[in-house]
Amino acid sequence: VGQNNFPNISGSRRRRPCLFQPCTWPASRETAVVRINVELSKPRTLDFSQSPSHDKQTLLFLRDLGLTRTEMRKVLTKYPGFKRLKYATQVLPVLGLLQTELSASQQQIRRIVFRCPALFGYPVDETRQKIEFLAEAGVPKEKLAAVVARDPTLLLFRLDHMLKAHKILTELDLERQA
Repeated sequence: VGQNNFPNISGSRRRRPCLFQPCTWPASRETAVVRINVELSKPRTLDFSQSPSHDKQTLLFLRDLGLTRTEMRKVLTKYPGFKRLKYATQVLPVLGLLQTELSASQQQIRRIVFRCPALFGYPVDETRQKIEFLAEAGVPKEKLAAVVARDPTLLLFRLDHMLKAHKILTELDLERQA
């Protein structure tokens, strides 16, 4: 089973190595870089059966939200660390925060997860402070979930930057009214 003969376009036969033979390193560094780049650019498929238990829980969470396999792949591409989040200590607290503080519907939570999966990697206390800040800044409680679902990256900004921006906007509004 060593090597197989394959015809090339001209009709003559050339020998190609068997796919099951061990791979040897290329002779030059440039060839090695090209080979590595080609390997990294190959599409990968998601294999849910080989994941450890917390990985499975996190991926099942995405599926239960109603994300398709393509959307799940996009979430994991945007934030590869999402699969490694601990479900009980990182995903559930943020999910609870979105449901209680924002009163977000499942569709809004689905949209938040799809648009900004990195939110689940942030500390819950910081996220809570940012939600409280948005409420104090004048966003009505009923519309808070819709605002965050529209642009969930609002919850990724540093709180001191949010305070500074609010102060500037308030001053501009006061100047305009005067």
